[in-house]
Amino acid sequence: MAVPKNLVDFTLETFNSLHDRLKFTLEFGDDKINFLDITIINPSYSPEMAPCDFFLFPKLKRTPKRRFSTIEEIKKKSLAELKAIPKEAFQQCFASWKQRWQKCIVL
Repeated sequence: MAVPKNLVDFTLETFNSLHDRLKFTLEFGDDKINFLDITIINPSYSPEMAPCDFFLFPKLKRTPKRRFSTIEEIKKKSLAELKAIPKEAFQQCFASWKQRWQKCIVL
């Protein structure tokens, strides 16, 4: 049974308009047609999704600005700052990260 092209186009446009990250396509192969082949489009990099960007780096940037004379000094100061972050703050970070995932998935 043949389906009118305008009906196929309308169906694809409708499905594609419903969601940003799903793309429904129609592909013609040698001996078959793949209708409603689904592609999940990954979101581009977002600082809201990387714990280092939304949690760790801001904490490290809060420390007084100064110049370090050696790389070892940088390592020691950074490690001291990281160790000063309480366990509860990390737990809160991961809870926030999980909520960010959910927002990204739900859109």
